[in-house]
Amino acid sequence: MQFRVIECTIYYLVPYGIVLLIGTQYEKFSKKQKLIIFGLAFICFIILEILYFMKYGEYCFTQKYKYPPRHLVLAHAFSYILLFMLFEKRDFLLGRNKFVLFVSKSSLWIYLWHILVLQIAAKFIPNTNWYIKYYFVYSISLLIVFIQNKILDVIDSKRRIPFLKIFRG
Repeated sequence: MQFRVIECTIYYLVPYGIVLLIGTQYEKFSKKQKLIIFGLAFICFIILEILYFMKYGEYCFTQKYKYPPRHLVLAHAFSYILLFMLFEKRDFLLGRNKFVLFVSKSSLWIYLWHILVLQIAAKFIPNTNWYIKYYFVYSISLLIVFIQNKILDVIDSKRRIPFLKIFRG
């Protein structure tokens, strides 16, 4: 039991704490600090990939270390996210795209629904190429969230229930 508490703390609390810390403080960082964080994340990712390759003789796919998020996944994610955010502008074309806005606002619910859809896909279409499964799972998850939001719109138009906004993107 004692080791389980330590394991949960180190493997879950610390990585998610780092994500939370950087996420909540990101807007306060200067451009230079953002570049430093991006550079460190990218260098860490490259070093970890090289070490993995030297040890196992193959490229490490980040899916392997996704849950709980380990150093390789965090470095990889921060590299891409921070790179994208460094070039972000308020009037950027994607910011006005309705589909991009829907997906970004609904990402939590898309993620949560994808777990169920993935389980269903594994049961009913088990021997399908991963990219077909990917498009299937993503499309169905998007559709479910879209329907979920439409149902919430109908409920909200008839009756104001404040706590229902947690079910919306």
